[in-house]
Amino acid sequence: MTLLKVLGDEPLVRTLKGWVQGLREENYDMFLGIPFGVVDPNNVFGKTVYVADDDSRVCPQVKNNIAIGTLDCLNLNIYVPRTSHKKAVLVWIFGGFFKTGSAVTSIYGPRYLVAHDIILVTFNYRLGPYGFFCLDTKEVAGNQEAFGGDKERITAAGCSFGAGSVGFHLSSNQESLFNQAIIESGTSYLYGAANRSHPFILAKHFGYKTTDLTKALDFLTKLHPLELSKASSDLFKDYAVCIEKKFDGVESFITQREFNITKVNSMNIIIGYTTQEMLIVFLDMEPGVYIEPIDIFKETQKNFNVDDLQKITGIMRRFYIGYEDISVKVREKLIDFISDASLVHFIWRDINKLIDYGANIYHYIFSYVGNRNPFWGRDNITSIGATHGDEIGYIFDMEAVAGEMDRRDSVMLDRMTTMWTNFIKYGKPIPRVSKLLPKQWIPATRNKLNYLEIDEVMKNGYNPHHKKIAFWDMFYTYHLKHTDAT
Repeated sequence: MTLLKVLGDEPLVRTLKGWVQGLREENYDMFLGIPFGVVDPNNVFGKTVYVADDDSRVCPQVKNNIAIGTLDCLNLNIYVPRTSHKKAVLVWIFGGFFKTGSAVTSIYGPRYLVAHDIILVTFNYRLGPYGFFCLDTKEVAGNQEAFGGDKERITAAGCSFGAGSVGFHLSSNQESLFNQAIIESGTSYLYGAANRSHPFILAKHFGYKTTDLTKALDFLTKLHPLELSKASSDLFKDYAVCIEKKFDGVESFITQREFNITKVNSMNIIIGYTTQEMLIVFLDMEPGVYIEPIDIFKETQKNFNVDDLQKITGIMRRFYIGYEDISVKVREKLIDFISDASLVHFIWRDINKLIDYGANIYHYIFSYVGNRNPFWGRDNITSIGATHGDEIGYIFDMEAVAGEMDRRDSVMLDRMTTMWTNFIKYGKPIPRVSKLLPKQWIPATRNKLNYLEIDEVMKNGYNPHHKKIAFWDMFYTYHLKHTDAT
């Protein structure tokens, strides 16, 4: 590692491609907006020092119905504690439906993590049509040591679609760039099948009709990125990761949905979810329409191959709410159903597959509700449980939940960052019990699905929701629809 002081006492690092100057915080250094994609060839990592002090660039996307961003967005941020020994590394992949999001410090602030003497790396990736067209055509770890990172101790982590991205890395046949994984409220099975017709639909939207993929892409390339991103956001609900075709002489990244048994065998993995995952669905709804957005039971049918739709609707409905009418009275049961149907039962299956493939699984259920839950207190959301993504408020320094912490939230933040960084450094989230971490975290097995409930009072348990798991296993076995040929 080469780390020097320059004018203004800012940190300077020599990487494999040249010098990078960052910013100095109280007890750590920040290197923001380091390019890793195609960028200006006249300067980046040339003879002059690259000043890495700006993480404001985001990839083209639509936010609040306005298109923002630039194609020159493939940048990463590295946050380094000011200590001299090699440190374990956390590589964080943000979520956002593969349509929105970025690695900005205002959301994924490093302060609480680097205090535990690890390096944090966050990065942008291209979104929407620029990152998730399924084209079927032929067309970070190396520099970690320069920043004091230990390439033998790299953990990939993410929440929601970021967690799904981690799952896809566990399925890839390419060489693994990390040694451990943290999968929060996400799964690679969540995202359905990639739609190969998107380029043609977009081209037609702009007045160019063709069935030739090359011509469609050539036409779309000439459009302004923000114009294309806005149209894509309006036309398509979401994007999915493409299961790639195999070509001679081309190393594909994803050619299967199944985990790569060689890669996950003996790997340490934290995986879990929150108690009320899909409470987030109702964030912007008025209380009067809280339980009326869709016929949720019929909506779920699209995931299954069934002839008798009425029958499957009845089975699901009776299992979750009995013979009750859909009303506010059963809203928590409806949230349970939406959570299980759209996300949680996929995570259960992932856990069992990873165990079967020899992974060391630390399973959690996050149930804590406090002022740092990012969505707590918004609109009609009350404290009936933790919702999707709530755990990240106790891992990152987020502007959205900034302010003085009460004792409860401070303890939970200390617990979460201690467990996560213990895992990143040592492979075990609770190497030994303590006043802060009073319970053991026992790995899950096929016969006993041990888990840790993360709440104000920590609890050990096993085989959670066993009836629900059996119920969804039945539908998986007989009816699940999963295809990548759309």
